Amino acid sequence: MCLLNLIVRLSYVDHTQDVSHTGRVVELKNYVRGLLLDSSGPLTKVELINHLQRLGVGYLFEEEIRTVLDAIWKGKDIEIENDLHATALRFRILRQNGYDASIDYFNSFIDEMGSFKACLCEDTKGLLSLYEASYLAFPGETRMDEAKAFAKRHLKDRKGKIDTRFEEQVDHAFELPIHYRMLRLEARWYIDMCEKDETMDPVILELAKLDYNILQASYQKDVQNGSFPTMYYRWWRQLGLVEKLPFIRDRWLECYLFSLSITYEPQYGYGREVLNKVNQMITLLDDTYDVYGTVEELELFTDAIDRWDTSAIKQLPEYMRTSFLALLNFGNDLGYDTLKDQGWDVIPCVGKLDEIARGDVPKSIQCYMHEANVSEAIAREHIRGIIDETWKEMNKEYVTDHVFPRAFADAAVGLAQRAECVYVNGDGFGRNQSNSEINGQVMSLVVEPIPINNV
Repeated sequence: MCLLNLIVRLSYVDHTQDVSHTGRVVELKNYVRGLLLDSSGPLTKVELINHLQRLGVGYLFEEEIRTVLDAIWKGKDIEIENDLHATALRFRILRQNGYDASIDYFNSFIDEMGSFKACLCEDTKGLLSLYEASYLAFPGETRMDEAKAFAKRHLKDRKGKIDTRFEEQVDHAFELPIHYRMLRLEARWYIDMCEKDETMDPVILELAKLDYNILQASYQKDVQNGSFPTMYYRWWRQLGLVEKLPFIRDRWLECYLFSLSITYEPQYGYGREVLNKVNQMITLLDDTYDVYGTVEELELFTDAIDRWDTSAIKQLPEYMRTSFLALLNFGNDLGYDTLKDQGWDVIPCVGKLDEIARGDVPKSIQCYMHEANVSEAIAREHIRGIIDETWKEMNKEYVTDHVFPRAFADAAVGLAQRAECVYVNGDGFGRNQSNSEINGQVMSLVVEPIPINNV
């Protein structure tokens, strides 16, 4: 979908109900806040937090969720410890929220041989929770690798023996686990799933729908008001790079979704604008290094970026001059705004975009196929293993005290989650922009609201 078509679609969107919906959300939030702070048991609270976070409204209750998890983290509960689903869910929710939950939680489910007990093989709900929890493992936690293999093997055996709705959840997990999924896309999918669940609290579901639409409306207003992302797109087009450099990918929609995965809250529109520009600049540089430039030209280009000086343009071939000036002007503008507003000098960091772009010249799968003389399937499995180990390192760092604020860690995880969604079925970024999957995601996240007349 091109930007023009997107704007035309949004020009017919009516936001007159936004105010009334916002008022209703306040009422619903008070109801949910009461549920979080009542006297119900730990398992009820953990399941509630799981629903809220998967429905995309966890950010509305960060303080209350932290209070509840602090208590669960410090306490013990027999109801949880004797149930595989409850134990695995508690483990995942704690680690997902920055608590260093121990794998010893699973000790009661291990037999005398050190394996998961055979009696668990028909506990479908517990197996699915265990499978999802296994993706929150740290480096060296082989028990969680065993948990993943055990759960996946027996879930496959249960296929055809469970109800359709639960089988859909299993297939969803096998495609990508919760921990690897983009938050807003997962929220949209989970809202649909919860509508099929007769035990779901309709008030919570109503809140999730209204909040989803309110966030979506904030993105739509940005487009309609000619600010972000329209202003960004106008900036990109006015550079003239797409016309002058036909070898570069025009990936406006894809860059937009990457930005939305890093920071989706409505108050961070400027951050998404900057991230979009950064992503498109990285794409420009990547295509220059990886597709078009000769070695000699790229050496000159790299030197010019290192010098970060307009006089360096004289040494560049004609087609590189526009790219270099676009990067230089963008970096200097961003540096000025950041220094003025935040007091930080980020110009040296902008120059690092060049290093990022140059880092992927030999594609990892192709490189390993050549080095190890193996098939593409084996190479993909090997690279997948490296990615999974990197996730384990991220999981460990996420629960470790460090100098970076939690918002920065969340942004890093969000970026990795978007990458998983893009590349789960191949190179979703490199394919042509008419890709139906990307268009479907844009329609879901930005264009089409969730019907609420039946809540």
